[in-house]
Amino acid sequence: MSICFLTHCDRELPIEPPVYPAQTYEVVLGSDYRYQRYWDFESAQEVGFNHVEDWDIGWVEEGCYLVLNGARGMQLAWIDSFEVQVVPSTLQWRWDAPSGNLDSSAAGRWWQHKKAMVVDLGRNPQGQRLGYWKLLPMQCSGKQRTFRIATLDHRIDTVLTISVDTQRYFTAFRFSDLATPFIEPNKGRYDVWFTRYMETFITGGDTVPYAVVGVLLAPGVAAALDSIHSWEEITQAIIPQLNFSYQRNAIGFQWKYYDFNLSQYFIKSNYIYVIRTVEGNYFKLRFLDFYSTTGEKGTIRFMVQRL
Repeated sequence: MSICFLTHCDRELPIEPPVYPAQTYEVVLGSDYRYQRYWDFESAQEVGFNHVEDWDIGWVEEGCYLVLNGARGMQLAWIDSFEVQVVPSTLQWRWDAPSGNLDSSAAGRWWQHKKAMVVDLGRNPQGQRLGYWKLLPMQCSGKQRTFRIATLDHRIDTVLTISVDTQRYFTAFRFSDLATPFIEPNKGRYDVWFTRYMETFITGGDTVPYAVVGVLLAPGVAAALDSIHSWEEITQAIIPQLNFSYQRNAIGFQWKYYDFNLSQYFIKSNYIYVIRTVEGNYFKLRFLDFYSTTGEKGTIRFMVQRL
């Protein structure tokens, strides 16, 4: 007579975590980096894109901050009076912090000093300058942002009030036609942003801006770099060992380097990133190439696998 039922002979086996396949994707920014593209790891797809000339500044939904479109090398300078005649070459320019720290953005906490500003619209993908505008933020109340803008000669001079979109991290504004185009996907809809942007370096005590092409994190998404373990060795077991960062440029641009002798970009194959999404899921990411099959730069090919 069998007594296995009474003595629990048939023990339950541990449930193995699912194994997700690695997939390879690519996004195309163009050889002149004219596009900005948004990627969602959860759905494994691009969820939005725009041309770099589609927007100039963004009004942040949480707080009264404003940000610049760094893909064009935009910069901002404070001036004492909105009415003063401006000579751009004499201004002290400021840039948004690449980390995404809003207190270190070019405009900073403008509501505390309420100074007027000059906004340099940067350059288009062909390298042509797009001009300058004056900007005077006036009021931030709830969803409303009131501000005065003018061309340097005041040929155009007007006061606007717009409503920020609470479904997005920032509401875009374009000076040329006073428009608020839909640029960024809704909150939580994307994890990273493939784009050109501005890094800053300290050289001899001076802050020097430098345009780079890389990957920026959406708010609430974290990333960690692992340059020690192989792709196969990176599993959920090593996640507690990683140092995650919410800084916007935690992935950034340093997964590649430029060889001046060969005039070509190369990928750092030992750089593997682990991404933690707002849903709490983990994905590992490795870059494979910065060129298309025809040799055109600005096509980023990468491999992703959910952990």
